[in-house]
Amino acid sequence: MTDKELHQSRFLVRQGCKAWMVYDRQRKGPALVGTTPAVNLTKEEADRIERTLTANCVQNREGSGHRPPAAWKALPSSASNSGQSSS
Repeated sequence: MTDKELHQSRFLVRQGCKAWMVYDRQRKGPALVGTTPAVNLTKEEADRIERTLTANCVQNREGSGHRPPAAWKALPSSASNSGQSSS
């Protein structure tokens, strides 16, 4: 691993045209919360999900068992409407 990879987080909060999203650098697309893309979020929701995903990713790297964070259960309903266009 290079120094750049060590300092660059896998997940990034980005602003879209109308809402915020959590971008997954490894997937090269929206981060997934379960099977739901983390898109169409408020800034606060995106920040919370990014922190949760990053913490979970670090735990998995350290060898602890995988358990979905409780915050995923509270995924906002706007994220489940990501497949609908506004036009």
